Amino acid sequence: MKNIKLFIRNILVVVASLVVCITSNMKVSAQALAAYDICNINPALVLNNEFRQDVDITLGLQSYYINEVNDSNKVIFFFHGGAFMSQPMDEHYLFADDIATRTGAEVIIPIYPLIPWHNYADVYNKLLYQYAFYVINNPEKEIIFMGDSAGGTIAIGMMQRIVALGMPKPSKLILISPWVDISMTSPYVTQYANTYMDSGITVLQTAAIFWARGTKGVYDPLVNPMYGNIEGFPSTLVISGTQDMFHGDITLFESKLEKTGAEIQVIVGEGMVHEYPILYWPYCGSTVGEPIAKFVKA
Repeated sequence: MKNIKLFIRNILVVVASLVVCITSNMKVSAQALAAYDICNINPALVLNNEFRQDVDITLGLQSYYINEVNDSNKVIFFFHGGAFMSQPMDEHYLFADDIATRTGAEVIIPIYPLIPWHNYADVYNKLLYQYAFYVINNPEKEIIFMGDSAGGTIAIGMMQRIVALGMPKPSKLILISPWVDISMTSPYVTQYANTYMDSGITVLQTAAIFWARGTKGVYDPLVNPMYGNIEGFPSTLVISGTQDMFHGDITLFESKLEKTGAEIQVIVGEGMVHEYPILYWPYCGSTVGEPIAKFVKA
């Protein structure tokens, strides 16, 4: 029964996301909004660890705090994926919950604003404020950034901005199938496109345009990690699968990051698809979970 509900939920996510991306003049029907609301999962149904839901009234930013009471000095900010247009799936919460258990760390999941109503600036403004406030009030904490897919884009973008602003930066960065080149025009995308439907590429291209609204476009360093400054990054763990459409771009990004002198660790899932650690967490927990936990604890 749970699998059937999950299948129906995922279909609703796709349908709602498609509707909001192709609706003209940024107007969305009441029916689309209703479907979109259904996609907002209740973490209480899937989490084993204690958690707290909180809304920063000043920011209007909702966040989930998993395993907040612990003996660890480490905290992980987990930026969820979803092409900038979807709420976290219950797989995201399951993954975060397991990482919290394995590491003993607190995991914070910000529910950042989504396209098409918002763009990159809205997201980074809220997340940077949240990060700065947390650092000021928790100076003893070691902060780690983690992001999957579009959340990986955000994690990299946050790191770029923190370094540029001279703010205290996270000690580590974990990227899972990161969307490092949102232009979707690299030869690697074409090479791996046979693992995806063409319509999927179109949706991602459309999402990138909404995300980059207010810039020079999808190649702008403000929104595209591949073209931004990645000097000064901390120790980084990158996880991707060989059958991920982004794998070629990720490999290129790893090479660029390595040339800056950053310490980098790579886990490659042979024959594995996009976001395999998230989507297939029950089967990949020991394979990927332990290396992530070891990286976090180091």
